[in-house]
Amino acid sequence: MSNLLRSRLPTRVPAVGLIAVTLLLGCGIGESREDRIARVAASFASADYRTALIDLKNLVREEPQNADLRLRLAEALLLTGAPEVAAAEARKARELGAPNESVVRQLAAALIGAGRFQEALDELSRPELEPVADATLLRLRGEAFAGLGRLAEAREEFTDALAKDPQDVAARLGLAAVLEQLDGSDAAKREIDRALELAPQELDAHLALARWFIRAGEQEQAYRAFTAALPLARQRGSMHEASVDAA
Repeated sequence: MSNLLRSRLPTRVPAVGLIAVTLLLGCGIGESREDRIARVAASFASADYRTALIDLKNLVREEPQNADLRLRLAEALLLTGAPEVAAAEARKARELGAPNESVVRQLAAALIGAGRFQEALDELSRPELEPVADATLLRLRGEAFAGLGRLAEAREEFTDALAKDPQDVAARLGLAAVLEQLDGSDAAKREIDRALELAPQELDAHLALARWFIRAGEQEQAYRAFTAALPLARQRGSMHEASVDAA
C-alpha cells in the first residue's frame, strides 16, 4: 500500500462510519420501540404524516400481528393519499381482532377516499354502530351519501354531526359542499369561513375556499387561497391533494 493511501485512510474511515450511523438512525435502528411510538404520536399532532408513515411501516414490519399499529398505519396512509392501501390495512386490522367500531371509522374513511361510497355506507350502516353514532360516524355517513348524490340525506347527517360536535371541521366542510348545491353559494361560503376560523391550518378548508372562489369567478382570491394551501399540502406529504379543480 502506498504512503499516499495510508495517509488518506484515517480521514476516510470515520467519514464512512458517520454516514453509516446517520443512515441507521434515519431508519430507526438503535431507537427503542417506545421512542418510535412517541414520535408517531408527535408526528400526527404536528400533521407531519409522512414521518408518521415511515415509522409506522417499520413498526408494522416488525410487528405484523399488531392490530393497533395497522389501524394507525391505515390512518397515515389515508392522510398521505393512499386510500386503497389504507382500506387494505384496516381490513387486516379487523382480521387481527381490532375493535369493529375503530375499524369501521378507518375503513369507511378510506373507502370514501377511494370513491367507493356504497361500500363505505354499508360499513357505516352496521346495526351495532347505532348506539355509538358519534359526530365522526355521522360525518362519514354524510360524506358517503354526498358521494352517492343523495344530498338531502347528506345534509341531515352533517347537520346531526355538527349538533354533536360543532368543532368538527370536516363535517362543516362537507355541509358547505352540500349546501352549495342545495341552497346556493352564500350558505356554503359561511360554512367554509367558519371552518377556517376553527382550524386556520386545515388544508382542506383552504382548498375548499380556493374552489369556492374559482366557481365564483374570483381568480385572484382563489390564487391567494391556493397559495396558503401549498405549504400545508407539502407538510401533509400529499401534493396531489392541492388540486383546486373547479369541478
